[in-house]
Amino acid sequence: TAQRGNVQPVLSNVLFEAKDSILNLSATDLEISVKAQTTVAVKKEGSITLPAKKLLEIAAKLVEIHSKLVH
Repeated sequence: TAQRGNVQPVLSNVLFEAKDSILNLSATDLEISVKAQTTVAVKKEGSITLPAKKLLEIAAKLVEIHSKLVH
């Protein structure tokens, strides 16, 4: 079995998987799991993990920018 210290970095990422016009996103902290799926134009199938913290920072900034544009 893997030691908890070795698994931890993966738990702070979001998995993006693109295949057959579908984008799947998934993340877990071993207690709670989140999965989402949407239809996209996939040019090249594949998968990648991205840091969840950085994605949250980007999303928050986009909301802030949108709020300023709307008001």
